[in-house]
Amino acid sequence: MPDRVHNVLFLCTHNSARSIMAEALLNHLGEGRFHAFSAGSEGGPGPKPMALKVLEAEGIPTAGLSSKTWDVFAAYAETVPARRHYRHTNNGRQAGDPAKAVAVMLQAVDAEHPPLHLPIGPRAHAIAEQKLAAFRADITAWRDISIATDFDIQRGRTESIGGSEVQDMRS
Repeated sequence: MPDRVHNVLFLCTHNSARSIMAEALLNHLGEGRFHAFSAGSEGGPGPKPMALKVLEAEGIPTAGLSSKTWDVFAAYAETVPARRHYRHTNNGRQAGDPAKAVAVMLQAVDAEHPPLHLPIGPRAHAIAEQKLAAFRADITAWRDISIATDFDIQRGRTESIGGSEVQDMRS
């Protein structure tokens, strides 16, 4: 039994094929290390029969798989407008191979030093790079002001600050 079980939520539009397959694959191949879920922004009539047949042909359990909206996962409710926009602007051409995503997750979890953050796919990686660049720009822009918060004490001197004696311990 693993020390920690990772919860993973796969999001899609109708939650009828790709996300359901990813959920089933990760639960099956993850060997108890993951508890995968799936949901869609709009939900659907149910899992597509072909998706279930593909899973069953590989010996992957399909019992309990169902289409649901991500409203059942309250933490994701605020993402609905952005995901709907993404779906409409991509017109069903979302990138990504669920089997490859699962393989990457398994490799990461099995790594000696698993990542705390793991953007999967070129789009997720590009978004992470943009956020890192923005973070780096903020740090650089505010560097002088933020490091200027140190005490104005000459090395080795004791000064009174707010009525208390403060000894500069830097060497």
